[in-house]
Amino acid sequence: MSSHGSTDWVKALEHVSPTPDGHQKWVDAGYAREILRCSNEEITRLRSSGIQTRGDAFDLSDLWNVGLYSGTGASRPELEMTFFGLVVSPRRDWIIETEYSIALEAACPHGNECVGGRWEPPQLMRAQWHDNETAAGWVKWTGEITISGHPDTVRDPQAKKIWDTFVTDHSFHYPFMRGEQTPALTRSRRVGNCVSLSAALHEELTGHGLSSRIRDGFLFSGRKARIHRWVEFKEDDRDWKPLDPSMAILASRFFTPEYARFCEGSSLNLLARVAPGDTFHVHHWCTEDRIDLVPTVTIRKN
Repeated sequence: MSSHGSTDWVKALEHVSPTPDGHQKWVDAGYAREILRCSNEEITRLRSSGIQTRGDAFDLSDLWNVGLYSGTGASRPELEMTFFGLVVSPRRDWIIETEYSIALEAACPHGNECVGGRWEPPQLMRAQWHDNETAAGWVKWTGEITISGHPDTVRDPQAKKIWDTFVTDHSFHYPFMRGEQTPALTRSRRVGNCVSLSAALHEELTGHGLSSRIRDGFLFSGRKARIHRWVEFKEDDRDWKPLDPSMAILASRFFTPEYARFCEGSSLNLLARVAPGDTFHVHHWCTEDRIDLVPTVTIRKN
């Protein structure tokens, strides 16, 4: 574990909107050191810098967010940004049509007590499922998916103004541990993740009479894949154009200005898209009610 005695925690905390009361998840100083990869002395310095605490404990979301903006280059949140190293590749690599092998797994919360029932995968566009394995409380699909990107930009002046203001005024934050922010709370705190930022941007666009919708998918690099959410804007009653606020905001700090511009209307070939109207969840009927489960997705280039 490395020590970063030169870190200005006061400056890092200026980027962090503390988790509101009632939403905190408190963790001890040892876990805080693991997240920030720092020494006991740094934990003491962080505490004296004004991060919210409860006794000797820190809020988990606050720790991830202060680590993200710490500037050490070694905190777990900063290292997680290496997952998105795809955006430092040449622009042409963001749009080439590519075929991948994909596997999608989900587990019922009832575990071995699951009575079976029906499973449905998310409606991944251009995916062909070949195999479907099931066991007690578990399902796995395997197949292939073809993904391509497309360069474009939003031209509508009102939509561009809303977009420019939104990505300038908001910052990326790891979410609360207890539920997602509402659009109103996202706007008031001016922070959020891909889910909450997209909800707030969607509401902003529709509130100005512009056509907008939420889209879900899986963003990946290497074999890793993560759930992702973004917005689409309908330009001139014709084309739906992606607006990815979380990635554009992250690009301004961790990636490149070119990728930030790419997020305004262009689509990426490392994003497996769920069909409009569906979500990234696996739908499962274990009882009479449907359970929506977040799947684990692995993917590799063929």
